[in-house]
Amino acid sequence: MSGSGHRHHGLPGSGGPVLAAGTMLSASAGAAPTQTDWEAGAYRGAVDVVESNGANNQDSLQGVVFDDTNKNSVLDGNERGLNGAEVSNGRKIATTDAKGSYELPAFENMTVFVTQPRGYQVPIDENNVAQFFYNYLPEGSPQLTYGGIAPTGQLPQAVNFPLTASKLTQSPEQHCAIGADIQTYNQKEVEFARNGVFTDLAARQDYAGCGALFIGDLVGDDLSVFDQTRELTSMLNGPARFLPGVLTLDIKNMLVTERFTTRGGDGSDQMVLSLNTSKYRAWYAENITKPRSSAEELENPLEVSRDEPAEQAWLTTNFWMGSTGSTVEAAIDGGGPVVASRTQQLRGEDPLIGAEYSDPVAIMEQFVHGGGLADRSMHLWRLALPADLEVGEHTAKVTSTDVHGRKFTETLVFEVTK
Repeated sequence: MSGSGHRHHGLPGSGGPVLAAGTMLSASAGAAPTQTDWEAGAYRGAVDVVESNGANNQDSLQGVVFDDTNKNSVLDGNERGLNGAEVSNGRKIATTDAKGSYELPAFENMTVFVTQPRGYQVPIDENNVAQFFYNYLPEGSPQLTYGGIAPTGQLPQAVNFPLTASKLTQSPEQHCAIGADIQTYNQKEVEFARNGVFTDLAARQDYAGCGALFIGDLVGDDLSVFDQTRELTSMLNGPARFLPGVLTLDIKNMLVTERFTTRGGDGSDQMVLSLNTSKYRAWYAENITKPRSSAEELENPLEVSRDEPAEQAWLTTNFWMGSTGSTVEAAIDGGGPVVASRTQQLRGEDPLIGAEYSDPVAIMEQFVHGGGLADRSMHLWRLALPADLEVGEHTAKVTSTDVHGRKFTETLVFEVTK
């Protein structure tokens, strides 16, 4: 499969989302794996796409995962295939044979990608973005405000995935940078990101093997700053990968009905309920300055004292798809529904931050087990518990309605104590 007809595939904007101010996590404790200077040894290249000669089967895609010993991103005759590598089209997974070959069913609008094996690195482009996938979109993207993917034409004769041996990925212990939501809205904010978290990452050398994973929204609603924001990954000392957020998608000319689905779920799990009480807020204040994962669990978080001051104990609802226009209402013990209030009004005001505006479920997870700091949420509602609740067990039934009119219901059982 070597010779003419090869082209290097790199998707414009193969990146997506990036960092919220300074979000950086180390995947494991202890000494980082030994690193070398990233730029000097960076493996720059692309996926090897062998263009169709018109005779290949359009119902399946084949190719080879190979050791690119000369690092030219082309499968040469003297280069060996890698056995046991996994390639997927998003629906099925194929494992390469002894010659490194794979075959997968083909369909329009698919992305074919390789899972990087231990001890190897996929190539990166000029901005350090990992090149491990091929998008097959024969007619290209529909007409979009900010462009899209150019037509790919016929299914390629083959899509070969080059890899190179790397000591950086050999150790089972890997340190990774993980960030979310740079969400730049203009060039000024691009420079904020450049001079902030990306400058911090540029000064570090301890994530060259695993690299950086950016999740969420790379830009705001003006995708014209996409390229400038994506270019920031050229400052990194490791490969960059992206898990896009909805704001990175050009959807202005398409009708899109989004939904939140947990992995393996059926789509019905759309919210989480809890109580925000004086006891919770005191526990928050006691642990906010401590290292994450060092706090003792809050005892009986679903208990509220009968003596709780009026309007100081709230039923909270974190409605994950609760965008502007969504509503939340709750009924206590079979009573009539009462409309809950969003903790952030989303009218351009500064965010309200602190225990009163936090999601207790998220905070209790982060303080005890580690993670970020959910000291505010744009999709959190609360409702003051009635002051006349009797001592004993009570049930709250919460109904959330999204902007498309879809309703979701959850119940929470809590206890009023003396």
